[in-house]
Amino acid sequence: MKSAIFFLPAFLVIISCNTEPNFNPGWTLLREKQDDITYYALHFSDESTGWIVGYSGTIKRTSNGGDTWITQQSGVQSNLWDVCFINNQIGWVCGADNTLLKTVNAGESWNTVSLGDFSNKVNVAIKFIDDNNGWLSNNNGEILKSSDGGLTWQVVKQKNVGGARLAVFDENTVYFLSGKLFRTFDGGVTWDSLSVSTPNNYMNSEMFFSDPDNGYIVTVNGTGGMIISEYPIVMTKNGGSNWQSSDYLKSDGFRCVYFTDENNGWVAGNNIYKTNDGGESWILDYSPKTSTLNAKDLYFINENCGWLINWDGQIYKYESD
Repeated sequence: MKSAIFFLPAFLVIISCNTEPNFNPGWTLLREKQDDITYYALHFSDESTGWIVGYSGTIKRTSNGGDTWITQQSGVQSNLWDVCFINNQIGWVCGADNTLLKTVNAGESWNTVSLGDFSNKVNVAIKFIDDNNGWLSNNNGEILKSSDGGLTWQVVKQKNVGGARLAVFDENTVYFLSGKLFRTFDGGVTWDSLSVSTPNNYMNSEMFFSDPDNGYIVTVNGTGGMIISEYPIVMTKNGGSNWQSSDYLKSDGFRCVYFTDENNGWVAGNNIYKTNDGGESWILDYSPKTSTLNAKDLYFINENCGWLINWDGQIYKYESD
């Protein structure tokens, strides 16, 4: 008996946000400012399901790609700084007052996780790579690690400067930016540090590594008062051993960066710029006509589908054919 073999047309396997036959690719405002909440972060587990977090314990969820959002009860009043999900059900949120929350049911309920330290720290970044292995940073510059799904935590890096930006690749390999770039390849047992060649008058703002070699740091004004209208992206192609600066881009500074692979990435402040060649060149991708963008966080599912949130809770969606 012969087996029948079927081939799907190529266009059916292309992953994209869009299913409409006629649409205008690029950035679209999905959600206007609706409250007086300041928002810090967003995360999507797929093209439909996402969460945003902000002041006063605010957590909201969408199940339709960001068109509508439903408030979830966090059980806390602390300002929430970051959110991370490993699938549609299991996720974590961190924030002020040493807050760490976990859900196993898509946010229908959130449980407080004790970190064993009741001092008034701000947990600024949370990254999990699977059910068990996660990393957390706070404003004391400490890096904490969990190997049991967040039930227990240990400090694996003592105080640095401020809250570290995290890049987590596996249970052993983690980079964080806190003045210098720090790296571990053995799960936090040992660390090395590398200087970042940021141009004078600029200060590092946010970091993203697409893989252990290719990293990008966006900058803001570091002068304390001088007006600057152009800003560089600082890049490494060898894990932080060497750095180079991009062309200077017109902006008031950049506060978020996201790459879907080593070539395709976006940076945002009051404008959004895009690169298709790993940061060698950048093009203006979006600039609002009547308001300031004030971007706070970016998240992409793939190079065709992503979102941006600003401080006011406005949400923009990126779709490309």
